[in-house]
Parts: sequence; C-alpha cells; structure tokens
Amino acid sequence: MPRIHDEPDPVAVVRAWWNAAGPAMSRAAFPGSYEDGRLEVVVPDRAWLRELESRRDELMQRLRRERRMDQLREIAVVLEPALPPAVERASLPSRRPESPEPPLEILQAARAIGDEDLSRRWTAAIARLLGATRSGPPGRS
Repeated sequence: MPRIHDEPDPVAVVRAWWNAAGPAMSRAAFPGSYEDGRLEVVVPDRAWLRELESRRDELMQRLRRERRMDQLREIAVVLEPALPPAVERASLPSRRPESPEPPLEILQAARAIGDEDLSRRWTAAIARLLGATRSGPPGRS
C-alpha cells in the first residue's frame, strides 16, 4: 500500500483524538501511532477496549471531520494495561524503537495541562508518534 505523504503531525493527531473522543475517553485512551491512515489507540483495560470497539464507526466519522484527518481509514485498538507503580516501563522490552525525547514546545505544553496523569499520557503519546514518524514503519506483530 502506498504511503500517505500528507499525514497529520503528531500534535494534530492528539488534538483530533481529544476533540473526537471527548474528555473521559481521551483521558483513558490515547493515540499510540498514526501511519498510512491507520490510527492505533492504546487502552488500559478490556472495558475501554470494548467501549472503543463498539464506538469505532462513530469515532471514525468524528475523526475524519477533524483537520488533516480525512485520510483516516482504520482505528486499531490496542490493550496496554497500566503497569504497577513498582514496575519501570524502561525495564520492559519495547515493541517499537525507542521514542525520541519530545521537543521543548511539547514539554512546555505538557506542563500547562492541569491533570498530571493526562500530561504524562499526552507527552508519551507525542513521543510515540514522533518516534513512529522519524523511524519509519513500525514492525507489525
């Protein structure tokens, strides 16, 4: 399949997700990557997995109305349970290449988010999206 060259930047993907998903869903689920019209959304548990799968068509319609998201063709929902606090994510093997450090503008914007957990998730999502766009196509499992 040919690569879509006019893909939205990572910040546009996160913004579109927040607008389309609404506050509760965007706090629980976040965009993990966007490539060739395929948005991967990460959820923390099976309840959110079922919720997103049941609302996939509605979310697709909402997302396609967002700026630069008209090429969206698929939403893949990925279960990634929250880790216990004692487990460091860095110690676990990653299924994707190391995410780059987000730019200063992203880190400053994250500090402006009032919710600490949402700020951390937003920064992680941007780092993943930047890593996906800089390192080329991720391996499919």
